Order: sequence, then C-alpha cells, then structure tokens
Amino acid sequence: MNKKYLKIFTTVLLITIISFTKAYAAITYDSISLSPSTGTIGADSTAIQLNADSGTDDFVGYDLTISFTGSVDYLSATEADVCDTFEVIENVDSIRISCLSFLGDTYNGSTATLYFKATDDGSSTFSIINVDSSVTITSLTGGTYTLSDGTTTNPTDPGSDTLPQSGIFDDYPTITIGASLILLGAIFLLTKPNMFRKWRGTVVIYDD
Repeated sequence: MNKKYLKIFTTVLLITIISFTKAYAAITYDSISLSPSTGTIGADSTAIQLNADSGTDDFVGYDLTISFTGSVDYLSATEADVCDTFEVIENVDSIRISCLSFLGDTYNGSTATLYFKATDDGSSTFSIINVDSSVTITSLTGGTYTLSDGTTTNPTDPGSDTLPQSGIFDDYPTITIGASLILLGAIFLLTKPNMFRKWRGTVVIYDD
C-alpha cells in the first residue's frame, strides 16, 4: 500500500472513529425504570423487571448502579436477548449492572429480570444511578417496596407472650373442689374403718 492509499485509509478510519464516538456520546434514552415500582418483596425469590426506553436513539446498553435499603438481599439476574453481554457485580446494599447491545435500533422493553428476597419485615427503597457518562438518561425510576419475610407469631408458640385462649386449667376451681372431696373421702376411710364394718349388712328403709 503506497502512501497515498495509506493516507486515505487513515483519514477514513479517523472519520469513522470520530463519528461513532460523537454519535455514541450524543445518545439519550427516555427512561430506565423498575417494574413494578411498588409491591411486596417476600422471603422467596421476587422478580423485578429492569426496563429501558431508548426513545428515538439506538439502544446500545447501559452501566447502572441499583441501590436498595432495608432487609433485602439480591439473589440473581437474567438478561433479556437485547443484551449481547451482561454482567452484575454485587456490593453491600447495591448491585452494578452492565449491558452492552449491538441491536442497532431503538428499544422499549425489559432488559433484565432481577431477583430479590426479604430477610425481615419492613420497607425498602430502590434507586437507579447512571454511571455511564456517554449515555444520558432523561428519567430514572426506582421503586418502594414492602418487605415480608413470611414469619407470623403463633399465640401457642413457647416463645409467645400470649397464652392459649383455652385449656384444661380454665376449669381450675371445679377440678380443685372435686380433688379435695376425693382426698377427704380417702382420709376418712383410712381413719374410720370400723364405722363401715358397723353398718355392713344393715338395711336402711326409707318411709315415704
């Protein structure tokens, strides 16, 4: 390749690189959001969709941090087909999600399904932060969720402060009186055996 063609090739390559860089830097999405944005995260795996709307620009992916408060754990994630490469880095109370797409077109829909679980009752706020300066996102919508670990207090549990509502000792006075009469009768039999011998064989006649 002579110098003339080398110069042309280099010029075209530079123009292509600069054009691509400018186009990529000018990308603006309408929104990225969690769906649903409210609801309950339970003790088992609860799914939340991560949606993207690229508006009129091509969808090229994203680099996001999703933070969350409260007693909730991240479990896993499944990417949608629109993401050609996908990575999740788990941190304390947050995850960083990277998606790279060669779609070459606009996109409006789910990009990933995220799975979380609650470890205690309470509430949690999810926030989305864009960490990719080359892509502008007009609207970032997280969510607010109720956390339920699925445990309930049973009044009959040994650790409960509430006693059972019904039981054998509800009739405590009646049982006490009956037991006392039986005990007195036994003592009487043991201490006065001759009295019963005296009356043995005697017929008692009642006169109406």
